[in-house]
Amino acid sequence: ASPSKEESTPSTPSTPIATPVASQSRPAFTNSQSAYAWEERPVSKFSVVFRCTQIGITVINDCFSGSHMPVLEIRGSDMDGFFGPSNGAVVFQTNVSIEIDYFNMEIAEWEPFLEFWPLSISRWSTSRSNSDWRIRALRSGNMNLTLAFLDCLSLNGKTL
Repeated sequence: ASPSKEESTPSTPSTPIATPVASQSRPAFTNSQSAYAWEERPVSKFSVVFRCTQIGITVINDCFSGSHMPVLEIRGSDMDGFFGPSNGAVVFQTNVSIEIDYFNMEIAEWEPFLEFWPLSISRWSTSRSNSDWRIRALRSGNMNLTLAFLDCLSLNGKTL
């Protein structure tokens, strides 16, 4: 017997921000639903649907006697989203979990500035002058503001 749809679907978080996007459909919000509900529609040739397990950006300062010192590491994980037309508007909608670490030069270790924080971000634009941004978090974001982080900002702010 073939597995049921539920058995073959990858596991999802217990409190998903939005339903995952099907490969041959695009999400669209309806006027009668909240901005975080999905409706299946055919993919438009102008739509972009994306999914990314993890993406990282490392900021490096190369102004220290020719050496390359790491400064910040920004990571996004479990990212999925959509960009394109929907119900007369241009929509950008993504779910992503963000983390930011800074490099503590005193102990030569990465330390957390922003701990794991799942977000849902959407932008509706009906014209160039009319857009609506919504950012939704499932829980509070935890930031660690330490003297070492402020020293990192101060030192790198002077050399960049």
